[in-house]
Amino acid sequence: MHPTSGSRRQITNNATIEEAPSFSADNWTLVYASYRSQGGWELYAYDLRRGTEQQITSFEGEAHFPAWSPVPGDTRIAFEGRTSEPERATNIWILDIATGELTQLTRGRADTRPSWSPDGKRILFGRPTTDTSGDGSITVSDEADIFELDIASGEEKNLTNSPEVGDFNFAWSPDRKWIAYTSLRRDVNGDGSINMNDSENLFMIPAGGGTERLLNLRGKAVFSPSWSPDGRFILVLVTEGDGQNAIWRFDTATEDFIRITEPGPYYHPRYSNAP
Repeated sequence: MHPTSGSRRQITNNATIEEAPSFSADNWTLVYASYRSQGGWELYAYDLRRGTEQQITSFEGEAHFPAWSPVPGDTRIAFEGRTSEPERATNIWILDIATGELTQLTRGRADTRPSWSPDGKRILFGRPTTDTSGDGSITVSDEADIFELDIASGEEKNLTNSPEVGDFNFAWSPDRKWIAYTSLRRDVNGDGSINMNDSENLFMIPAGGGTERLLNLRGKAVFSPSWSPDGRFILVLVTEGDGQNAIWRFDTATEDFIRITEPGPYYHPRYSNAP
C-alpha cells in the first residue's frame, strides 16, 4: 500500500494466517511468517519482480516475526524461533538466506520480536525478567523489557528496566537515535484492566537507553510502530473495536496524526526501505 495515495497490491492469497512482513534492503523481496506448512509456522520469501514465492525455513519448531537486515546486500534475516525440544523455549535466531546457515543468537528462553539497528550490527528484542503472570515460570506471556544485543560480541543490555510493565513492538529510527515502542502502563479507559484498548501507550526512548518520551496520539490506543526511511513519520495501528484496526501516520516534526485506511483486519504495517 502506498502511504499517501492509498493504492494497494495484494501479495498472497492463502486460507492461512500470515504475519509480520519485512522488506529486503533493495525493496524487491518480502519475508513473512505463514501458518501453512508441516502444520506449523515457517518463513517465506516473495520476489516482487517475478511474482514468485519460496519457503525459506524448515525450522524444528515455529518461526515467527522475521526481520530482514536493512544493510544493502545483507542476506541475513532475524526471527523469533520457538522450540519444544529439549525444552520449551523462544529465542532469537538468524538465517542467512544465501547460505542457509542458521544461528541461535539468544538463550533467554522467552526472547521475542527481533528488530535490527540501521547499521545491521545490533538487534533489539523483548525479554521478560519477572514472572508477572504468576504461573510460576518466566515465559513469553510475562511482561517484557527491551534488550539490545551486539551481534559481534554477544553483549546484551536491558534498555528499559521496567519488569512490571510490558514494552513491545519496538522499532529503531533510521538515524539510530530513537527507539519507538508500545508500553501499556495504566487503565486509561477505566474498564478494570490494562490492555490494548488503553491509550497513551506509544513511547520513544533514546537508543542506548535514557529518558523516555510519550507521544501525543490524541488518546488513541496504538501499536506496531514502523519508521519511514527519512525518519519523519511513524506508521501505527490504531484499535477501532470489534477486532478491527486502522493504519495511521504520525508526523514526528509537526505531531500531525492522520488515518490512512478505514478500519479492517490490518496487522504489522511496515514501510519499505529508501529507494
